[in-house]
Amino acid sequence: MKKTIFVILPFIFIFNFIGCATNNLVQNENFVHGEQRFFEETGGFSITIPRMWHITNMPSSRYRVIRGPSENGFAPPLIVFSIDTFDGSLDLMTDTVIAYLILLAENFRLIYRSEFETLNNLNGERMIITYTVHGQEVRQVIYSFLGIENNMSIMISCTVVAEAGELFDERFDRMAKTFEWATQ
Repeated sequence: MKKTIFVILPFIFIFNFIGCATNNLVQNENFVHGEQRFFEETGGFSITIPRMWHITNMPSSRYRVIRGPSENGFAPPLIVFSIDTFDGSLDLMTDTVIAYLILLAENFRLIYRSEFETLNNLNGERMIITYTVHGQEVRQVIYSFLGIENNMSIMISCTVVAEAGELFDERFDRMAKTFEWATQ
């Protein structure tokens, strides 16, 4: 259970650091139909992101993060990756995360939870949550996947201000469907 706390904390406090991302943009020329493949060597995974989105470093994250452009006056979305070990099922991992969020996140609401599958048939879970950070309501779409070996797990947290509502959901889903572990 202690490991789960370390997985959850980046999601809860993500808006503390949204302005802290550096301008260390990584150029990736693996473009496909206006998208680019992002390889995170440290985390051992890759994912396809829209071409105009940027890969950057954030002091609070062990892995690089992805920032999208602002749209319709809303703050840019932020994609954060959290990888850890987990001894249990995907359902149990998601249940545990939700239990911690209920305790730690102000005004936490679980909006939606369902199974999710990547284009390479990796089974995962998707949940949509809202909560308040420093008086600002945020909305996250979180994708969870178990690894192939070593009890690895990843949570991909896609965060926007709650006012943006479902504006980015389709893009988040398209990105998450392209997730691959490097060992696949």
